[in-house]
Amino acid sequence: MADSQASRKAGMNRGLFFRAIIAASLLVGASCQLQSLSSPTAEVPLPDKASPTPQVLVATYEPSPTAEQVVPTSSPTEIPAPLEFSAGSSRYILPPTLQYISPHTATIVFEVDPAGDLGLLTWELGSNPRAGNWEPISPLPGVQTIELTDLMPETEYLAAVLEGSPGITAVVPTLLGEIWDPIRIHTLPEAGFPVRIAVMGDSGFGQAVTYEMTQAMADRMPDLFIHTGDLVYNAHQEGTPVAAYQYKWFQTHAPILHEAAVLPVVGNHEMYEDALWEGQAYYYHAFPVLDPLELNPDLTQSQDGRRDWYQLAVGDIQFLFLNTQLFFGGGLRSEQDQWLEERLSDPAYQASIVVFHVPPYTSGRHRLDGTAVVRSWVPLFEAYNVPLVLSGHDHNYERLYQNGVNYVVSGGGSSILYEQGIPLAISELFFKQSHYLIIDIMAETIFLSAYASDGSQLDMMKIDLN
Repeated sequence: MADSQASRKAGMNRGLFFRAIIAASLLVGASCQLQSLSSPTAEVPLPDKASPTPQVLVATYEPSPTAEQVVPTSSPTEIPAPLEFSAGSSRYILPPTLQYISPHTATIVFEVDPAGDLGLLTWELGSNPRAGNWEPISPLPGVQTIELTDLMPETEYLAAVLEGSPGITAVVPTLLGEIWDPIRIHTLPEAGFPVRIAVMGDSGFGQAVTYEMTQAMADRMPDLFIHTGDLVYNAHQEGTPVAAYQYKWFQTHAPILHEAAVLPVVGNHEMYEDALWEGQAYYYHAFPVLDPLELNPDLTQSQDGRRDWYQLAVGDIQFLFLNTQLFFGGGLRSEQDQWLEERLSDPAYQASIVVFHVPPYTSGRHRLDGTAVVRSWVPLFEAYNVPLVLSGHDHNYERLYQNGVNYVVSGGGSSILYEQGIPLAISELFFKQSHYLIIDIMAETIFLSAYASDGSQLDMMKIDLN
């Protein structure tokens, strides 16, 4: 509990970071951008170069007018007043997170209570937020899904939900009594590459070490944040799954949730009884099916009212996110297997990276849990030359290799870690260590690095895709 409280306190203080970005955006020219999200780190040798049906708003982004058009100036050096944010009367059930990104579109999901007159303010980084694009949002209860379209590729935007239209100050809903700062959107390159991905798993205890690692991931400025499952443990400790997600997921992971599009998979703890809400896992409420699909032609997903499996295309590489809990009951197992083979056999993609919770192979505590995965999916991974499989479940880091497939177990998102058992013959590296991953994908190469909670590099690997 002490760790949980420390992370919450840190989360309440982090707002200064984004408010500084907002103020600084008024002081830099449009050509002055933050460090490229794909820029290499010193360690990575990159080559040169059933809740209520979500309410959907389609917002077409319109580029901001120039500062001269919006704010008359008496001299070339006069700077408009920065946009100040103040706490409003409504509160977030789900604060805004980016849950889909492409070169031209983005999807933001949130829920506010009470659902009054709201609006979404979007502006390009480096421009005047007062001249940004503001779209009203219908005051309907339940989860809101906002589709932003006509965005520019490889461009950075900020987005904030406001109570009413912006005035001298922007009034915003709060999470746990604190302002949830604008989220950052970085659209993907037209070709999909380069792209940077942060990965973490089994982090749902609400610990300070988790918050610190999410800040370290955010500092590396990824485009995507993949979570390998078990977002929240022991939901009963907070009274309800709603409160548990607010404290242990949104507040503890706030730095990375403000920075990158979040792409999770279902873990076994998502299905525990204390994590159920209104008859199903609260996970499905926080991560609804994304509609309308016609806006995202490269996105496919389960259509049973739950996002059990889904796809994200990055150029000619596809990420496939699966639900291993379907092996343990709940139906839809054959439907997911069929979808997986259809996706893997799609000739439009040169490679597929597959993500799910329970690993097929592990030298840790849960070495037998993946038997069904080995029988059903591993033959497909080998037949279709899958270069990389990411999973969690075992609270450690392990890299394994068999028949052309690299398997990485990344379940060290907290300080609750598991010992190594008898090492599997295919295991290449094992660490009982809190950690996260940074993956850089180029057109024909994947670079993967694992970092411990103290910032030291645990592992580095290169996968050639040709």
